[in-house]
Amino acid sequence: MKKLSKFTRLRFIPEINKPSFTINLLLIICILTFFYVILFGEKNPIIIFTLIIQQAILIYAPRKMIAKDLFFRNMIEFKGEIKEIIKSDRENYSTEIQISSSANICQNLDQKFLLLTPAEHQNLMVIQLFKPLKKLPTSFDTDYFLHQDIIFRSFQHSTFIFDLGVILKDQLDREVTFFFYHLEYFNQQGKKQTLKYKRIEQVKHQF
Repeated sequence: MKKLSKFTRLRFIPEINKPSFTINLLLIICILTFFYVILFGEKNPIIIFTLIIQQAILIYAPRKMIAKDLFFRNMIEFKGEIKEIIKSDRENYSTEIQISSSANICQNLDQKFLLLTPAEHQNLMVIQLFKPLKKLPTSFDTDYFLHQDIIFRSFQHSTFIFDLGVILKDQLDREVTFFFYHLEYFNQQGKKQTLKYKRIEQVKHQF
């Protein structure tokens, strides 16, 4: 298991990017109240502290599953395999996976991990922009990932995978990992490099 940087970029995740209208409205009211107290009200530290706590609760309450890891930016990377792929009944997700790994991680491997695929990213953004009456269908064939060496990137305590990478090896037995949006490889000097797929021609490896 490897802890990722606090500045690791998170892709589109419903719990982060799609709070309800009610939550947004309450959050705006809290922010306005907060600034009113700061500018015109009595400068009571208890009132200010209470308002900050109230805003934090409103932000993280709809994201109960990932709230702690999201707040403290607890993200990890570990190696394992996908044992089983299950169609999810959860809102905003179509896929759940069963994982096997020898890594020492906090999550219980008996649980099913949620996986948000790139196809879902795109459709959820369309939903957010145009507000159709029902969710658009999504498709992403994860069967290709079964029983292969995979790098999982997840929150440290939550059963949520926000990125995964398939590991291949070149002729010199160096690993090249293909994530959803980029690849990572070791150059001839042994230094790890990250590259967007549109610049993949710069990779001099042969697989």
